[in-house]
Formats: sequence, C-alpha cells, structure tokens
Amino acid sequence: MIQVSMTVYYYILLLANMLIVMALIPIAFEIIQQKITSNIPYSSLIFMIIAFLIYLFVSINRLYPFHIFIYFIGLLTVSTILFLKRNYDINKIKEIVIDKDYIVDDDDNKSGNATNNN
Repeated sequence: MIQVSMTVYYYILLLANMLIVMALIPIAFEIIQQKITSNIPYSSLIFMIIAFLIYLFVSINRLYPFHIFIYFIGLLTVSTILFLKRNYDINKIKEIVIDKDYIVDDDDNKSGNATNNN
C-alpha cells in the first residue's frame, strides 16, 4: 500500500473546496443575466450559507488566511444568489398579481381574441 502524507490530503481537500466556490461564481453570473431562479430551492442556499459560515468560523479560529478568503468568497456568492432569488421571486409574484386581472377565455383565445375583465 502506498503511503501518502497528510499534507497531500490537506491540499486535495483545499482544492476541492476551492473548486466548489469557483463553481458558484458562474452560476451567480447566469442568474444575473437570465433572471431565472425558479429551479433553485431556498433550502439548498440556506444550507450552503450555514456550511460556509461553519467553514469560515473554523478558518478564522485556526487563523488560516487562504481558507478565510476562499470561504468568504463562497459565502458572498451564495448570499448574492439568495438575495437575487428573493428579489426575482418577489418581482415574479408582483407580475402574477398584475396579470391576474387579465383573463383569457379559451374559446376566444383560439380565434385570437382576448378579453380584459375590469
């Protein structure tokens, strides 16, 4: 069996955590561009925020500056996604309420006519 030192595992785990954080950044940019967040559950974002807070607390407690930087970027990215999701969901609810006054009858819709019941 090959003997692998603990520092190799340390760097592998650090690389994996860094890749997770880096993967969140393009997701945030896509959300900003597309303004679609309906397929992202709130629970996943909240669990990720809690995880990054725990990581950040341990990193600050153990004084790991590189880890602090990585987990702060992750926390900031997930918080931004959560803020955008809440903002876009509130705007979508407002659009639904506004569109609720506009009723389309199925029979009229086939002929291209829509009615507005005010």
